Amino acid sequence: MYYQENYISSESNHRLPKNIHIFQNDPLMQMLLAKLGHADTYQPKLNRYFQYAYEYLLNKSLNLMVDVQEKSSETRMKQDHDQGVVRYKSLDPKSEFSVLDLARAGTWPSHICFDYLNHHFSHQNIRQDHIYINRKVDEAGKVIGVNFTGSKIGGDFNNKYIVIPDPMGATGSTISHVVNMIRESKDNYKKILVLHLIMTPEYVKRMRKDFPEVEVFCLRYDRGLSPDAILSTPYGEKLDEERGLSDIDYILPGAGGIGEVLNNSYV
Repeated sequence: MYYQENYISSESNHRLPKNIHIFQNDPLMQMLLAKLGHADTYQPKLNRYFQYAYEYLLNKSLNLMVDVQEKSSETRMKQDHDQGVVRYKSLDPKSEFSVLDLARAGTWPSHICFDYLNHHFSHQNIRQDHIYINRKVDEAGKVIGVNFTGSKIGGDFNNKYIVIPDPMGATGSTISHVVNMIRESKDNYKKILVLHLIMTPEYVKRMRKDFPEVEVFCLRYDRGLSPDAILSTPYGEKLDEERGLSDIDYILPGAGGIGEVLNNSYV
């Protein structure tokens, strides 16, 4: 029997709620985010950068949240030696998932996650659902809610891990609406996993207050409009003084109009 170690997550240190998982200590991913948010980055490179980022985020979230089993498998060496058997810890291969596509910025990330899951788990247990939603703004451009125009949900959420890939965790309006929809179903789902590239203190405050059971994963925590004294403190130590949103609710430093650039549609 081989020595088995438990999975240890390489998360960034912070003072935010325990359901917030930040992977800002990964230099490769930070380099990728810098490229992804640069003004010279557009299609088709942007899609590939998103694939690298979301496969990384999904991998981290699955290892932390999905049930684990002990398994064994014969290797090619088994024909020559009795010890040609590997014993390992595996994510439960029968795990069930619903991946929510939040059109439009979430459509490509959702497809990435859907495809990734189908390669690692039984395809009969992987479903992609679609929700047509976007931020609603006032005349000044400030977010005042969401425009929800419909959905196509292929069944219940019972016993499922619900994966919600949404590139920017800004105000929390979109995720709030979607999580409330899931709650209203009364289904007995396993966990809700929200995957962001970037999120803000404003978003975390809303999630802490309204959805403490939701597990949130991100590659970067942006609080660029916070006072200089705050920027030198650990994330969340003085959460009420942290700020990452402009007056029209765009993230700073942020990445800027990801939905527009992903879709080559600037409206």
